[in-house]
Amino acid sequence: MRTGSTIRRAAVALVAAVVLAVITPGQAQAAVFPPDPVRLTAQVVDFGNDAWVLGAPLGSGSVEWSVNQNGFYQATLRGYLHLDNAPLEYGRMHMEYFDGAGNSMGVIHGGKVRAPNNNSHRSWSVDLHSPDHLQVVQVEICTETSSNGTSWTPVRCSGRLLL
Repeated sequence: MRTGSTIRRAAVALVAAVVLAVITPGQAQAAVFPPDPVRLTAQVVDFGNDAWVLGAPLGSGSVEWSVNQNGFYQATLRGYLHLDNAPLEYGRMHMEYFDGAGNSMGVIHGGKVRAPNNNSHRSWSVDLHSPDHLQVVQVEICTETSSNGTSWTPVRCSGRLLL
């Protein structure tokens, strides 16, 4: 079922990229697909939307897919990283990106943030992009924590999200 969806989305992307290239030569091109919702919850670190209710984000963040100005698929992660009840703990987002054969092409990390020295809740906006010079068709999103800001441990991962 997921393969058929991937093929349909790839065909739509190709048609959209060709149409945009003909209509607006030399300009940035973008074809937007339905975003993939991403909501990751754990004891200390969460990812989702900016609404915080009963110890977790109420809704999801998202992975948005587009065709960039180079004609490559690109994934953009948007949402909010939450740290709660985690005095002086660090957190960050992790996006691993893959080609069409499922081979990992690399990992990009969001900026590291640090919780205050109390048990309060804090959140930070996330806007992470896969490289614009690679054909990215799958991503895996993870939250990570660290007690020292240098050694990181994955906490929760999304599983692979396909274009």
